[in-house]
Amino acid sequence: MEDDEDIRNFVTIALERLGYTVHVAEDGPKAVEIMKSSGQIDLLLSDVILPNGMNGRDVADAFLEFYPSAAVLFSSGYTREVLNRRGGFDDSVDLLVKPYTVNDLGARVRGVLDN
Repeated sequence: MEDDEDIRNFVTIALERLGYTVHVAEDGPKAVEIMKSSGQIDLLLSDVILPNGMNGRDVADAFLEFYPSAAVLFSSGYTREVLNRRGGFDDSVDLLVKPYTVNDLGARVRGVLDN
């Protein structure tokens, strides 16, 4: 999930070209709607900072209630150190820092899914 339309389009196209099925949401409430209506989702890829009342952590919490054995990968323009200072974003959280390439995205998604 990504609120920036250009990044959202980049991620969607890249993941689809890598063979993944992608459900697209621009904010947390839309993502929760998708979670409720989808059969199985193996991974949530979410920006940390989102509009409309839910941040990435909120969405991940909701996602894991629907899909407790699924994986979560966060994305942010902020470094892990900045996120740690702002709200306990510890080292156990999978984070892909922007900007990233298609290869970076593909490798991180595959790695998170394989764990």
